[in-house]
Amino acid sequence: MKRRLLLRAVPGTAALGVLGACGPQTYRGPTTSLRIAAGERGGLFYAFATLLAGQIAATEPKLRPTVVETDASQQNLRLLTTFSADLALTLLDSATGEPGRSWLRALGRTYEDYLQLLVSAGGRIQQLADLAGARISLGAAGSGAAFTGQRLLAVAGLENHALDVRHYPIAQAAVALRTGSVDALLWSGGIPTPLLSALARKFPVRMLDLQLVLADLQGKFPDLYDAAVAPPGVYGQQLAVRTVGVATLLTCRADLDPAIAAAVTNVLVTRSAQLVPPEVVGTQFLDTPTLLATGRIPLHPGAITAYRQLRH
Repeated sequence: MKRRLLLRAVPGTAALGVLGACGPQTYRGPTTSLRIAAGERGGLFYAFATLLAGQIAATEPKLRPTVVETDASQQNLRLLTTFSADLALTLLDSATGEPGRSWLRALGRTYEDYLQLLVSAGGRIQQLADLAGARISLGAAGSGAAFTGQRLLAVAGLENHALDVRHYPIAQAAVALRTGSVDALLWSGGIPTPLLSALARKFPVRMLDLQLVLADLQGKFPDLYDAAVAPPGVYGQQLAVRTVGVATLLTCRADLDPAIAAAVTNVLVTRSAQLVPPEVVGTQFLDTPTLLATGRIPLHPGAITAYRQLRH
């Protein structure tokens, strides 16, 4: 699978030209560990980070990648600030909301996460407004879903409607929904998420349409949220469901060795076909021409070097 990356899609990168999958650029520095802050097991962050680590190990023998299980975006950013991780996956809105983010750089925009707000198919909640007074798991405490979820509730006017907000990891949230401990769960990830597919096979669920709040999110937070659609058949639903997409970035600190940044970026481009978890059907990975569209988070100089070397 060949990916062509149109650098003119990103302000400030027009001079770089058009990229394609070329030969590997080998990291020649000292052997070093590379900690990738990922997400929860069962989620897309963790699956992607695991595939990325495998491809780095296969193509860059002097880099020793390990995947760090976390609560995802917000915790991952904290791990970068404390030098407890070298690379981190994070949602774009979490990254741009990071205070004093001058230290933050991106290697690429990897794929689109989908907000998935699930309720019992047989329950009273038919639409977002029905969440008033409900018990909702808004993602793990350090997750991007928790960050985006608060914004979602605010623009929907639900913050002051006696919501009982909890922060459960996805596996715990799925059990809580099935047993009736919560009325809804919010998850941000690929479509479908295997753990939620397993839940839907035992416990009929409904994914709520979020189209009505998308315009408000886009108006209040420009250039962060996209229209997205969960295709028919996901979680047992007959019809497509409109929802909100949020870009995922692979990020690092500005002081990451440029040679390491270039080597990892090279893997993103040349090994893109090997970085797609097989169960995901609704997510665009390394989507042309958006790999370089990292928004307000600037590309690391080492990444820019790699993209220049890969152009043809």
